[in-house]
Amino acid sequence: MKRPKNKAYFKKTTPLLKRKYRQKTERQLLILENDRIFREIIRKRDVVCQKTGKARNLQVAHYFTRGNLRTRWDEDNACLMNAGAHLYWAHTEIEQFRDWWIKRLGIKRFEQLKLRAGYISSYPTHEIKAMKERLKERLSEL
Repeated sequence: MKRPKNKAYFKKTTPLLKRKYRQKTERQLLILENDRIFREIIRKRDVVCQKTGKARNLQVAHYFTRGNLRTRWDEDNACLMNAGAHLYWAHTEIEQFRDWWIKRLGIKRFEQLKLRAGYISSYPTHEIKAMKERLKERLSEL
């Protein structure tokens, strides 16, 4: 039997167990662990949705994207929101969301957060490790 040249055919017929995936790097694992600890910190700090007061379907919402490691684990940059407020309000009503965030933090803290978010530099692995220790310490304080 002749082998088909279509790559999609092989993807469909190759069992998932036989596919090879790259292992996560130490840096990626540290980032995931920091995310887990930070999520616990925000859940303990806020308890309910900061917008609606609901206690179901809670998510950690960030004002500045999580892609920015300088503010990814910053408590001023995150709050607890239920899925509706987070996905359907914060991501569609951006002006209202910004105004609400400023009201929540105060203009001075918000401007400081903006400066931290705008600071562009590398974030080496040893700093991510140090952040993990600070996050663990903060979690034990709550």
